[in-house]
Amino acid sequence: DIYPRDPRMAYLQGVIAQTLSRKHQARIAFYRFLAIAPSRYGEQITEVRGYLTALNEPTGQQMP
Repeated sequence: DIYPRDPRMAYLQGVIAQTLSRKHQARIAFYRFLAIAPSRYGEQITEVRGYLTALNEPTGQQMP
């Protein structure tokens, strides 16, 4: 809440929510991260897109 435009906070919130199996909260945080992350966060952007793909799969796993 203190730094609403800091993409690192949204990224960490998403990772923590995913770890705690809070899928809805993870999706919200990851989409927020993607909305505010500058291009220099390219590695994390790619990682978050993978997380979102996994979260959207019915089994929670990516298809090969």
